[in-house]
Amino acid sequence: MASHIGSIIPFFPDKSTFRGLMTAKIVIEATDNENKPITYNIIEGDVKELYKTFKFRLDQVNKAVDGTSFVKWKKVIMQF
Repeated sequence: MASHIGSIIPFFPDKSTFRGLMTAKIVIEATDNENKPITYNIIEGDVKELYKTFKFRLDQVNKAVDGTSFVKWKKVIMQF
């Protein structure tokens, strides 16, 4: 997956996962290699029909001794 600022990512989830919302085009707005968050902004698709603005952030969290990580999803902005 692209992870550079300005990269545009098409998003086509399973309908049941997002209550019937089907598509989105997402742009990466900010990254930080040291702290590892990536901030996304949805710019097109079904989500934009419900929200004027929808931004979210994914944070990589290193937890395990074996070096594995997980990702925390954080809503940044949702405006109707």
